[in-house]
Amino acid sequence: MNISTGLLPTIDCPNRLLRMLDEDAYRALMPAMSRRRLHVGDVVGPRGEAASNVYFPCHGVLSVLTLMRDGTMVETGTIGNEGFAGIDVLLGCEYWTDTVFCQVEGDCLWMTAEAFH
Repeated sequence: MNISTGLLPTIDCPNRLLRMLDEDAYRALMPAMSRRRLHVGDVVGPRGEAASNVYFPCHGVLSVLTLMRDGTMVETGTIGNEGFAGIDVLLGCEYWTDTVFCQVEGDCLWMTAEAFH
């Protein structure tokens, strides 16, 4: 059972990962979530800094930039409402390994890394 079946109160966020959660996981995560409006250029995951939050885009797009050996930054991924920013947290990393910033303005739901664990 997932929230797209209409059996749970829906959140005003079409993030596909959140909508795939079963009822128990959904109810466990939602109290820890907050809404945030992201604007173009907002950095949510600065490379080398503590990975203290995870972000689930509702609308808009996040970009992942990887630092190359020659010092240039290359976009290596985009994250929309199909995913989340915080794979570093999921894998147990304490710091962001890449820079994640807002490429297309929109809302997201976020929670602390501590609550995510």
